[in-house]
Amino acid sequence: MSLGKAAKRPQAVTHVHALDSLLLAAFKDPAILGPTAARGANSFEALSAIATAAVALAAQKGPEAALLHLAALNKALADVPDCRAWPAVRRVIVAALALRTHRHGPLSPAAESQAAQLLQRLYFAHILSAQRKGVVEFTHVSRSGGTTFCQLAQRNGCSTEDFRHKENCLIEAFDDAPRYVDLAVHNALRPPGVATRCDDMAKGVAPRAQEVSCGERRSALRRAGHSVYSNEYTAVGGAEHPAHAHHCGNMLTVLQVRHPHARVVSHIKHMWHAYSKRCKGDRDVYFEGGRDAETWGRLLPAAMNNYLIRSMLGEAAFRLPVGAITREHLELARVFLAQQMNVILVLEEARLSFHSLRYGLGWWDFLEHANSAPADTAEGVPASLELLWERNALDVELYDFAAVMAAGDAVVYDVAAAMAARAGVAPQDAPAWLVQQAVVAARAEKGGEAAHTGGEVAHTGGDELSEDDYDYGEDEKPGGDVA
Repeated sequence: MSLGKAAKRPQAVTHVHALDSLLLAAFKDPAILGPTAARGANSFEALSAIATAAVALAAQKGPEAALLHLAALNKALADVPDCRAWPAVRRVIVAALALRTHRHGPLSPAAESQAAQLLQRLYFAHILSAQRKGVVEFTHVSRSGGTTFCQLAQRNGCSTEDFRHKENCLIEAFDDAPRYVDLAVHNALRPPGVATRCDDMAKGVAPRAQEVSCGERRSALRRAGHSVYSNEYTAVGGAEHPAHAHHCGNMLTVLQVRHPHARVVSHIKHMWHAYSKRCKGDRDVYFEGGRDAETWGRLLPAAMNNYLIRSMLGEAAFRLPVGAITREHLELARVFLAQQMNVILVLEEARLSFHSLRYGLGWWDFLEHANSAPADTAEGVPASLELLWERNALDVELYDFAAVMAAGDAVVYDVAAAMAARAGVAPQDAPAWLVQQAVVAARAEKGGEAAHTGGEVAHTGGDELSEDDYDYGEDEKPGGDVA
């Protein structure tokens, strides 16, 4: 593997601002590299050492300095438990390598060899963690390809409560169904005294009736024999404040993003059709005043205003008024994305997403497209969308950041692909081979017996984990059964 080539695959990985901002955030607060770092002094010291060495590697020009900092990264990484493949650790190290290559050219052969070993170690840690967790949590940002992801999960041998398009891998007891419509605005659009077929509109914005914790979620999924589920609302834990929101690190977390402009248009088309289907001939009652950007913005406040950020930061942020999402929310969402999402998919980057599905999830079947828009939906789109573009400017920045993180992840996946190629393993067999090698290597390092394992990453049953094995969000603990 050539890091020089890998660092340019795709070009977004050399997006200097995004990579520098991640390194700076980690250097200022190494705790962001691991959500549970504060529970162990040794882990925190290791994360501090990783952040320091990564920043130094990105800045240093000489080959001897690069070797020194790579050795420091390898040493610090050895102190991070194998079962905790903290995504931000992987991304900070790749960011440092990409920036070093971007600024100072290729590494020396000796340094590149060390870097390749480091990236192999990061990939093995990802596989081990995924195998132990055994369940996928998919953050389904509506109109961003989530229906296709759910169908792919079924085709790749996963199980869930319901794979039908209307259910989209949701678990009814978790209350994660999508919320789009401001029902007060919906009702106000209907003239007084006028009854319609859709007086009671679906997908209204409302809080969860009862929040189900990450521990309770995984326990319920394991009991039911499910290996994947989707959350199409927002993160748990953030009902009071966005800083307390978290995605479930006791599962393999997956996020798919779509460019906010395309998603906004798709959302409008979807709801225009939904009003037609639910209201029948009464749809025009709600749009007598027109269907301009302002109307859609009032009717679908979250969906039309930085919906990706709102989906990342929990209920308090999700329900903020239009225009209330700030740059501080964006920065927090960036940290959560880098820190808490194991696998990131970008809808517009098909080849990159295939790579992530193959080596991040261990899936072998990923050619699917579901949920095409009906033919009559375009007429609901306003002639001018500039207002909505302004209201989604922060989401565009988060999308760009996510694309850079996904491209960085692909550098690690390239190492996995190269290992498989050198071993003469067919692409469809690679993850099983890599999982086996990861377990063998990890146990050999600890002096234990090498044991064989098979199967793929995403639909394995998962081991029974102790509380200390979980990567929890803030203050998250394993819970009991879901009522």
